[in-house]
Amino acid sequence: TVTGSSTADALVLLVDARKGVLEQTRRHLAVAALMRVPHVVIAVNKIDLVEHSEAVFHTVATDVRARVFDGTMEKGEVLAVARLAGIQGAKETSRLVPLCHPLSLSHVKVDFTAVGEDAIGIVAEARTIGPTGVEMEAMTAAAVAALTIYDMVKGACRDACIEEVVLLHKSGGKSGTYDRVETA
Repeated sequence: TVTGSSTADALVLLVDARKGVLEQTRRHLAVAALMRVPHVVIAVNKIDLVEHSEAVFHTVATDVRARVFDGTMEKGEVLAVARLAGIQGAKETSRLVPLCHPLSLSHVKVDFTAVGEDAIGIVAEARTIGPTGVEMEAMTAAAVAALTIYDMVKGACRDACIEEVVLLHKSGGKSGTYDRVETA
């Protein structure tokens, strides 16, 4: 749906982002350009696409995991650095993964939880507003956060490992919604 208002000085168009730029909008913009009227297109009803991914990081030594959560590792605040690295990884996905196109991310979040006796769970969430999914950005965020944790604990625990990086949830894009089903 396109609605518009015009005055002698400006043309403002509201475009339903779910339907894209409609032919009527294109005509309004063409007329505004020909008349040299300043114009603004405002997209409404934007679709917020959300992707979640998860990495499981095993520290092997329970005392190392405790120091990671306490912030007392020799290299500093492991989780704070890993969170920033994960966010930066999401932003750089198109440079790291061939054929991934650059996206404008509206939100990236990286969280950590204690799992079992020795593991750290990493859940990354990426969001964008647009017609494409952001699962690669969420998975890159989780993987880069896990690599950062490994880098910061390897001096205290060489046996640490990244167990898996998996997609938990995806919405939007050509393939629609996906929710990971855990198998026993």
